[in-house]
Amino acid sequence: MKKLLFLFTSIIYFSVVYAGNEPEWNNVKVLQINREKPHTTMMVYENIKNASNFDKAKSQYLKNLNGNWKFNWVRKPADRPVDFYKTKFDDSAWKTISVPSNWQMEGYGTPI
Repeated sequence: MKKLLFLFTSIIYFSVVYAGNEPEWNNVKVLQINREKPHTTMMVYENIKNASNFDKAKSQYLKNLNGNWKFNWVRKPADRPVDFYKTKFDDSAWKTISVPSNWQMEGYGTPI
């Protein structure tokens, strides 16, 4: 009887959880969306001399992403701006945070 009850409970649970009506960020079956294929980390250099030193800073192709970035935090994903990637998107109301950093340490969300 216990096995039958466990089986019935499991079927109900999985039919609710995996019904497909969950948003993508809450669906355990969604592992990636718009993700690039995995690749090795490489660096391109202009010449063999710079490459042989393994000093990424010597490459003209290095792009440092540190600095001040525009940032918009929302309490739930449904409140996110959907067109932020468009070139004419107005981000003037967005705050600025220092990168690299942690947005919770910058005053957003709940620090964990």
